[in-house]
Amino acid sequence: MANIRPFPKKAGSLFFKLLISFIVIILLPVSFNFVSYAFFRTNLEEKLIENNSVLTDTAVKHYEDQIRTIKNFTFTQYLKVNASIVNWNKGRGIDYVAVTQLRNELQAYLTNPSLYLSNMIVVLNRLDLALDKDGSASLHDMFDKFYSNDTYTYDFWQKEMSGDNGFKLYASSNFSLKTLDIPQKSGSLMPLLFNSDNKSIAIIALMDNEKMAEEFYKSTSPGSKLFILNEKKNILYASDRESTLTFPAMNEMKGHMKVGTFYFFYQKGTLSGFTYVNVIPTSSIDSQISRLNLILASILVVSLLLSIAASIFFSVRLNNPIRKIVESIRQLNFSLPPQSQIKEFNVISEKINELFRTNLVIHQDLDRQNSLLKYYAYTNKFKNIRGYVKEANIPPNMDKPFILIGFQLLFTSRLKTDMGIAQDKAANLFKEFVNADLTEAFAESVTFQIENDIILSLIFMEEDQRSRIEVFLQRWKQVFDLDREYCLMSISVSDRYEDSSKFSDAYNQILLLLNGRRTGDDTQIITEPGPTNPVYLDQEEERVFYANLEKGNASELIQIVKRRLHYLDRKSATLRQLHEYATEVIRKVNKASGRESGISAFGELNVPGPLPYENVRECFTLEQLEQYFEWFLQVESAVIRRKFEEVDPIIDFATDYINAHLGDDITLELVADKLGITGTYLSTYFKNKKGINFSDYINNVRMRKAQELLATTDLKVLDIASMVGYYSVNAFIRKFKKYTGVPPGEYRKVNVDL
Repeated sequence: MANIRPFPKKAGSLFFKLLISFIVIILLPVSFNFVSYAFFRTNLEEKLIENNSVLTDTAVKHYEDQIRTIKNFTFTQYLKVNASIVNWNKGRGIDYVAVTQLRNELQAYLTNPSLYLSNMIVVLNRLDLALDKDGSASLHDMFDKFYSNDTYTYDFWQKEMSGDNGFKLYASSNFSLKTLDIPQKSGSLMPLLFNSDNKSIAIIALMDNEKMAEEFYKSTSPGSKLFILNEKKNILYASDRESTLTFPAMNEMKGHMKVGTFYFFYQKGTLSGFTYVNVIPTSSIDSQISRLNLILASILVVSLLLSIAASIFFSVRLNNPIRKIVESIRQLNFSLPPQSQIKEFNVISEKINELFRTNLVIHQDLDRQNSLLKYYAYTNKFKNIRGYVKEANIPPNMDKPFILIGFQLLFTSRLKTDMGIAQDKAANLFKEFVNADLTEAFAESVTFQIENDIILSLIFMEEDQRSRIEVFLQRWKQVFDLDREYCLMSISVSDRYEDSSKFSDAYNQILLLLNGRRTGDDTQIITEPGPTNPVYLDQEEERVFYANLEKGNASELIQIVKRRLHYLDRKSATLRQLHEYATEVIRKVNKASGRESGISAFGELNVPGPLPYENVRECFTLEQLEQYFEWFLQVESAVIRRKFEEVDPIIDFATDYINAHLGDDITLELVADKLGITGTYLSTYFKNKKGINFSDYINNVRMRKAQELLATTDLKVLDIASMVGYYSVNAFIRKFKKYTGVPPGEYRKVNVDL
């Protein structure tokens, strides 16, 4: 500011006109701001009341939706419990297997945070048994010991459960909990009871008031309180338990009123019939009004002062450069009559013709710089490559011979867990290291990242300098191997090309070489591409694999996979091809066990660890792949064996009936009718026990039988389709090809040739 000269005093100067223009322009929004402030100030209290009414409406909607959700969930659990115990034998007493299953389901459901349930207690009166997420106990122990409360005692619940059927919601209270003999206090819980004509079963849901209020009631007013009243105007929940408020008459469905020093915003729930009351102290709204008035007035004054100061400042800043330009132009001693009211612009306009003449000279000079056109054309070749750095020092001459060096990064999970470095940041560090190393020896080299895991270095060389490049490759291998626990590097070098028109050929060569990486846990310099189209499994090996997989024979499965891995390794298969084979094995295991792709049995066995697909991608050696499949196949086979060896009359009857009537029209309802159960129950039961849908199981059995008949008999495809329950040969061929990957005729030919 020290260089700013005093304000010019001439009315025709640029500074004076700029200052007047700025002030006029700024006064327009300031006047609008003043009018808006006056209008808003008169309507501020009304807006605050409207906002609190909207807050009350929102809280009521959330509470009513939550009560509806919990009622539906409680009723669903009641139906499941009723269905689970309908076949219990009263003479045998408690079925602890069923009890454990019920408890596990409760644990799974109650982990859902959107239910806002602290616990759910299933009461079995006839068995004197109560279940919750932590275990089971007698009714006396559950209500007088584990969930004790002076109001909600054993006698209280017995009386309530013997009363009217349906849902009942009770006032919130604190419970004394005892888990693993460790006493503790619960927060505010609101009990919800459901019972029906079957007085032997009841369900008590304990709703977490603090969590619901925190999520549904987001008032920003100091001293605000939320109350929930039942139809008799008794308090079911109060965010302030010490409050002794007296509620006014609230006869309408919704509304607000000011009583004494409080505003009461209320609304009745259409589902529950409860009255939700949002109580705001009048002092809170008054303080907000005063604070907003002060803020608005301060903003108005400050904005006016800052606007005037900014007008002066920018006028001076704009005037000074133009004044200096004018002084410089005046030194040329040109003098023409003024043509504008602003003197400075008149001087500038006088020199426009001179600037045009100068511009012609500049264009003539630009025409002589033809080499720069090559530079721009070469830059354009890289614009479609993601990650290209515009500031890269690309040589102007793009017609020089060049080579490409490609780097592919294979990151491990330890990079994130041990080092705490993201992959994109690590890739950038590798790129900067290579770029710094190359630019010292090759001034015209460029290194850039084109994919998340691929880095390219472009080196121009008039002569073939493979020996120099080899020195770099060996040094990089030593450096990169120091970090091989976190990232493995593959390096390839293209042939030498004569000009940039061959860039695509060089890039494709780099990708082909990088895909040729073999197994190993070190940096690899790849000079030859890998083989194409390796054979993963022949038909006979696939049949043996499936046969052992169905029985859960882990040792045989492991040997089959190991033999194929060694076979592929002997055939010089690439790491990419081995990963594809491993992925295919996992897909077949999932398909045989009825799981979706990527879903493992680890959840059933409580085995920690990431999903199999992620583990496979971090297996870089043959030994790591073998160790992974020894573990994976043992885990999966244990689950398959357990399901295979289970004795279950319903499942045994269904599978035997399917095997005996493959040629018939087998439906879910038909088999369920023969078992004397509903189709819905059989479908759910079959899925839980076998891990596969009923219809998918029938299709798998039919396809395996068709494979057997095609391989061992000379029957026509039409006859085989009929024998396995397909009356349309085209439908059979489509299903068979989807299951095996080949049509029936080709499958038979391959197996006959074997």
